[in-house]
Amino acid sequence: MGECSMRQARNEVRKLDILTATMRDMSRTCQRDISRCRERLRAGIIPHMNEEIYQRIQAQLELLDLSERRASMEAGLGADAIRDIRRRQHTLPRLDTLIALAKPLRTSASWLAFGEGDSQSLRPQQVPIVSLVAASRFADVPAVVSTDDAPVLGVSGLPSGQYIGLRVSGDSMDRIAPDGSTVVINISDRELRPRSFYVFRQSDSATFKRYMECPARLEPFSTNPTHEAIAIDNDIDVIGRAVRVITDL
Repeated sequence: MGECSMRQARNEVRKLDILTATMRDMSRTCQRDISRCRERLRAGIIPHMNEEIYQRIQAQLELLDLSERRASMEAGLGADAIRDIRRRQHTLPRLDTLIALAKPLRTSASWLAFGEGDSQSLRPQQVPIVSLVAASRFADVPAVVSTDDAPVLGVSGLPSGQYIGLRVSGDSMDRIAPDGSTVVINISDRELRPRSFYVFRQSDSATFKRYMECPARLEPFSTNPTHEAIAIDNDIDVIGRAVRVITDL
């Protein structure tokens, strides 16, 4: 190969090296940009206006009569977490910060971040504790659905429905509801579903049991093997489905 041809080849190699280096640098830039985006997504940076988020936080603070400092401390974020959101108008809060704040503010992180759902979805619902219910065979509980002058219990996170609370008496359901615990019943949900738990009524008597099919029966859920299933007949009505058991330690 002549000297001219060799010089031309070297020039082409040099051009190729420069082009390769340029492409490599461009690739690194793209990779860095992608990495930044991934980091922001992993960090939970929310693409919504800080001002709107703070307005929702402020609305809950006023509703619950909480200070910024107290709510921040109860969220485990340090005393200035909400103050920092208010002051840093161009810095969006992290999603994990809003998740932590949702608990003392008694709402959901999705409502704080996006205004989605009901702002009061996590506020305690006042459930009247109306009577005892037998966790055995049917027992007399004439006031089982009377809420007049009943004491109330605040219960958070309940879905839409109408609720009463019943004190459990007996041990036929002690695997989920020991004697003396409180079972929260949604009396607007009476559709029977296998393996779900319900309170049933027969005349002025009621019992707390698990509904099973084939054959249809009310089963105990107990550590005591002496309890037996109860056959369902036309005289048995559904009061409501059990959605929560509350036990004092």
